[in-house]
Amino acid sequence: DELHNQQVLESFFYIKEGPMDIARIRELTRLLRREPKETRPFTLQLAQFNVLRESLLPLLFAHHDNRKLTLPLLRLLVQFTMPLPPDAPAAVSDPLVPLLQDAKDAFNGKDMVLVITQLWTKRIRKQVSREEAGVGSASSASTVDGEINNDDQEEEDEDVANEIVELVLTLFRNLLLVPDAQYSAASGGHHKTQLQDTLLQQFDK
Repeated sequence: DELHNQQVLESFFYIKEGPMDIARIRELTRLLRREPKETRPFTLQLAQFNVLRESLLPLLFAHHDNRKLTLPLLRLLVQFTMPLPPDAPAAVSDPLVPLLQDAKDAFNGKDMVLVITQLWTKRIRKQVSREEAGVGSASSASTVDGEINNDDQEEEDEDVANEIVELVLTLFRNLLLVPDAQYSAASGGHHKTQLQDTLLQQFDK
């Protein structure tokens, strides 16, 4: 309804023009999760604002080492790029598919695929290193009153790492499900007819 639309607009402009606030990113994610799946009105609005290319991806590129920011950003990106169902009506697919193609195109620039891939490859390497070193075993645990013991902290870190891996894989799945554009003057150029190949080539860099 109109109130929700206003919340989306306020959340977007706060991220774009004001100080970065993780709470605003979470609010956008919440609104996208609750939007009517048959019409996707909030996704359409954010796509029309070009929020992904102009705001979200630059934030992720600049702050990919900040776990507190990376996690909610990935959740939002996954929700934003959710594929349309095969039986989506033309009234939804006709305006939304080109916008999702623009979003897919945005991931092909500035080494974004490399940055996102490193989010989970680094965590997998850390997890393997901890396992090889025996970290998290019963012998390494220490419990102090009023503090988190080593096992609890390792479990928390592992949960976050697992979620990041899952989010990255889901994000790439979403992008790969976006079809290439059919070439026309309105498609934005020949490169949008080859988005799939271009995205896959990013993995070889």
